[in-house]
Amino acid sequence: MVKIVGSKIFQAIPSANAGNVSIYVDSADNYAKFKTSGGLIKLFDATPKSATLVQNTISVTTSSTLIKASNSSRLGMIIKNYGTATLYVGVTGVTTSTGTRIKPGNYIYIYDTAAIYGVASAGTIDVRYLEV
Repeated sequence: MVKIVGSKIFQAIPSANAGNVSIYVDSADNYAKFKTSGGLIKLFDATPKSATLVQNTISVTTSSTLIKASNSSRLGMIIKNYGTATLYVGVTGVTTSTGTRIKPGNYIYIYDTAAIYGVASAGTIDVRYLEV
């Protein structure tokens, strides 16, 4: 069932445990939310954003290498491993033991504004990113 109340859209979803759960965008703060008997859970900010695309190629070595500096305006970022070795990404000082693995030819989407570092499992890796 879909119900529109004012500028709010409610979608009722049957639940085996709690009867109904509503999903809606709250016009007061533009957050998509779950409404349950236990209260509200914010999902994501539904405010339209303007964005600038930034792309670049970085050579990542076996030492922790800055891929992209922090950016408080960043909505998200795709990082793709164009190399033949495994790439590991994470925070400053990332290692092959602490980073998130990206195999050759694969990519990761990051929803964070922090600086992103990478380290190669061997040699030098061609890494490309697209930041929104």
